[in-house]
Amino acid sequence: MSENPYRPPTYPQPLPVAQLVLPPATEPTVWLWYKVYCWGMALLYVGCVIGGVCLFLFADEIASDTEEKFQLLFMGIFLPLIGVPLTLLFAAGALWPRSKFAWMLGFVTIGIGLTGGCTILPCIFLLIEWLKPETKRYLVG
Repeated sequence: MSENPYRPPTYPQPLPVAQLVLPPATEPTVWLWYKVYCWGMALLYVGCVIGGVCLFLFADEIASDTEEKFQLLFMGIFLPLIGVPLTLLFAAGALWPRSKFAWMLGFVTIGIGLTGGCTILPCIFLLIEWLKPETKRYLVG
């Protein structure tokens, strides 16, 4: 007796090797602009860290009274505490290879940029392109 050709195959079957890797896709333009945005934000936060350290070190020379010196010392501590993690976050966003995590990280970093007055307009355009199915298909696979 011959085997029925219309019978469905038995499972489980191993996936072919070609399906285990992300398919080649054309890189969307938003991916390049997202990396430019991330590097720009990372440089901005490096500047915040450097500025905060300078405020902390030179608070005596800059301040005219005790209250102003306290404010400068506070900002000298606060800016690096915020700047270092955000620098690392945006640098990771620019360097992370395409994956589902890269898409989520991009969503978070663009959302952080939406809170700034100078970055809200570019982030709106980035977010519109980021949410398109082509971009998600390129990053997630």
